[in-house]
Formats: sequence, structure tokens, C-alpha cells
Amino acid sequence: MASATIAAVATPVGRGGIGIIRMSGKDALAIAAQVFQPGALKLPGGKANRPRPVVGDFESHRMYYGHILASATREVIDEVMLVSMRAPRSYTREDTVEIHSHAGPAILKQILEQVLLLGARLAQPGEFTRRAFLNGRIDLSQAEAVIDVINARTAKALRVASRHLQGDMRNTVNAWRETLIEIIASIEAETEFGDETGHLFDPYKFEATLRKQLIAPIAGSVKAYDSGHLLRDGLQIVVVGRPNVGKSSLMNRLIKKDRAIVTELPGTTRDAIEESVSIRGIPAVITDTAGLHLAVEPVEVLGMRKTHESIQNADLILLLVAADDGITDADLDIYQEIQGRPVILVINKQDLMAGGAELPLTECLRELPLVMLSAKFNQGIDRLQEAIVQQVMQDPNVVAGDVTIPQLRHFQIFVQCLNSLENAMQEMHNGLGPEMFVSHLQSAYDQLGQVLGQDTDKDVLDQIFDRFCIGK
Repeated sequence: MASATIAAVATPVGRGGIGIIRMSGKDALAIAAQVFQPGALKLPGGKANRPRPVVGDFESHRMYYGHILASATREVIDEVMLVSMRAPRSYTREDTVEIHSHAGPAILKQILEQVLLLGARLAQPGEFTRRAFLNGRIDLSQAEAVIDVINARTAKALRVASRHLQGDMRNTVNAWRETLIEIIASIEAETEFGDETGHLFDPYKFEATLRKQLIAPIAGSVKAYDSGHLLRDGLQIVVVGRPNVGKSSLMNRLIKKDRAIVTELPGTTRDAIEESVSIRGIPAVITDTAGLHLAVEPVEVLGMRKTHESIQNADLILLLVAADDGITDADLDIYQEIQGRPVILVINKQDLMAGGAELPLTECLRELPLVMLSAKFNQGIDRLQEAIVQQVMQDPNVVAGDVTIPQLRHFQIFVQCLNSLENAMQEMHNGLGPEMFVSHLQSAYDQLGQVLGQDTDKDVLDQIFDRFCIGK
């Protein structure tokens, strides 16, 4: 690993904007000393002739005013503020320097060139957070929470991610591991020193503790994974229907902008169009699909294929039919394809129906939640949003409460842990002694450690931190 790493982050502030150059590593302060001149410069020609600062001049957690100079010519590149953070009181627990410059790309490029010439290197995605993890400042679950905080789409998603960043997942997992280690210790003590200690292992107490303090809460976190998916990735809503029933108009109303092209001609949409939106505080990704019909042209065939893929990945499907056409055989064919999935029947173009008229529905469609609206005149959209919320809230896992909401990696580990615990219980019920099933408890203990990053494979770390942006 190089002695110093560097990243540039341009953050718009006001009209001009601020550029941030961040360096971390044992040579970060030394490099900064070679390019930074503190204080005001009152010299003709834009050059400095003062002595360069030394590393010891930089006090920790203090902001300095000054200029960035070319290390060779001492010409002024920019007027800046510099922040010094000495190890271990920094994000990475290493010496860290931030240079706050103007955000012009030419300025940032010149400052980058100077520090790179002096031995720094560009950071990899997520490298600052990775160093924080490797240096013990945060565990792996907290490192993963950083990207969730950055990508949070709603206040609720941000609250959950912030709790994990503050150590909610770590505290929960450590409590489970402490319970396991107490059980393992009592089993091993009885096995090794039973003549002296007597019976320390009580099978009835063991089962009660395992079920109440481990299996039940871990299973709750596994069940909560779906709600975590909704908070992080958004509810995947797919609008399906025949051509020209108003799918694109409905999508534009839901996202409150003209994202999809709307014309009177059928079959305008030939590809799946996605857009993110918040529906009553629930993050959602709405997909407008090509109208389902018998495709002949190559482009239409590809559009149909994408529509079917979107249906397979959907959390909720809006089946759109046109009130002026009634329920057609083509509508029923589409319903047959999506039957058994979460579906809301949406009857569009209610403005074309006579007052008080009802659309005759077949028996299978009467079982679906029903919303009537007019996308063209923006009528009934609130009712549809409420129906979407009601559909989502039917899943008790969506209201997370205090349950630990895992990511996919955590989910997979928790499932493995539950299997290990259930195997221990089964062997106890089969009459085996505790010394025979303690290995399953040890496996569960080790598996939970993987959530926090203990003995984590490098490939797993690479996969996690590749999701980050360069500046983190």
C-alpha cells in the first residue's frame, strides 16, 4: 500500500463551488507541507519566497488559511483552506489532510498533479472507508452502512442506515455472540471439568435460551430483509397492460413529470422506462413497460422480453385497463400471466364512462384491489397512491420497528446461522450429548462474526467497497 492515498471531491457550494482534495496515510502531512504555504501572500508576480512549513507546524483538527504552490516553481495555484487531522483522530485513523479549494476542474487538476508528483496516489472506490475498517475504527456492518446513508431515498431509509452506522447492527450481533459464547463455555467447562463443576448444562434452559435470545430475533431479522430491500432499493412497481391503455400517462402522473412519451398512437413505448419516486414516504421504482401483445417486429420482440423480465422482478404490478374498451380477452390473458403476484387493477379513462356506470368484471378480477382514475385529467391518482401504500403495509415486515434490517450479505449469513442453531437443537432432541453439538454453536458464533468483518475474504471486501464512490 502506498504511503498516501488521495481523492478529489467537488461539492457545489454557492455559485462558485468548493473542491475538496483529501489525503490519508503516513506521508499525507509531509506532502501537504511541500505544496501549502500558510498565511497571506503579498508578493509581486504570484510567487512565494517564504520557508516551507514543516510537518510539525500542522496542529490536529485545525483549519489553516493559505495557498497551494507548485512544489518546483513556487507559483501560486489557488487560495485554499487546509485541515489537518492527525492519527488516530481521523476517519481512517491515519494522518489525514483536506485541502478546500475552488471547484474549477483546472484548479483541481493542478493540485492533484502536484500531490501525485510528490508520492500520493489516487484512491480506489471506497478506499477511505476501507482503511477505516482495516484500522479498526468501524466494523464491516458500519462500513456498509456508509453507502446506505449516501444512497438513502427517504427519511426512514436514512434513519435505518444511520442506526447501523452508529453501531446498531454491531451491538445486536455482539449480544447474540455473547449469548452463544456463554453457552459454549458452560458446555466446554462441563466436558473438561465435570467432576469438579457438576452439571452446568441444563437442556431445558439451553433450548429456552436458544429460542428466545437467538433463534427468534435472528429469524426476525431474516424476515425483515424484504423491508430492508424496500428501504434501500425501492418498491419495484411495474405498470402492465395492452397498448394504448394509458400506461405512460399514468407513469408521468405518478412521478409528476413527462418522462414517458404519450401519443394517441398505440405502441409508442417499446422499451422499459424506469423512474424513482417516493409514494407517501415509501421509495419506489416505477417501470413503464411496452404494451403486451403479439410481437412480430424485432424491436417489439425485445420490448416484450423486457416487459416479461420487469414482471418477474416486480414487487407490485399495476394492471391497467381502459374503461372505454371494457375488459377484453387480451386483458384477461395478461392477468393470467401475472396471477398470483401482488396486483392492483387500475381502470383508466374513467372520464369516458357515463356517470355512475360500472365496468363489468370477471370473477377473477373482482378479487383484486380496484382503483378507477383518469390519468389524462389527473383524477384518482391519490386513490392509487393510497392503494399502493395499503398493499405494501399488508406485509408486517415493512414496519420495521426496532428489528435489525440486514443487507443481502447479512441475510445470507443469518440464514446459515439459523441452520447451525437448528442443527444443534435437532441433535440435542436426538439424545446426543452437548459435547456432540457444540460444533454447531461454534459455527453459528463464527458466522455472526462475518457480519462484523472477522475473517472476511478479500474478494468479499472488494465486492463491498466497489459499490462506493471515489471520495469515500
